Amino acid sequence: QTLATYFTDNGQGVFQIIPEIQQLVSFRCANLVDDDRPETSQFRQEMDLVICNNVLIYFSQKQIDKTIRRLVQALVTD
Repeated sequence: QTLATYFTDNGQGVFQIIPEIQQLVSFRCANLVDDDRPETSQFRQEMDLVICNNVLIYFSQKQIDKTIRRLVQALVTD
């Protein structure tokens, strides 16, 4: 499979996910520090991919460990 299978190129080297894939993706913001209550947690086992860009650098080591554990638990098992 090629890059063109899943992405379109705008001609300037910027790629965008094709609409068929976009329909399968949802983006969510979550509070990585205070979202511990099960009834409000967005960290249920339903995520296929988690991307945290430049956020953990602001956390203490204890909070990093806690956050990573929660994110790993949120990933689907298959």
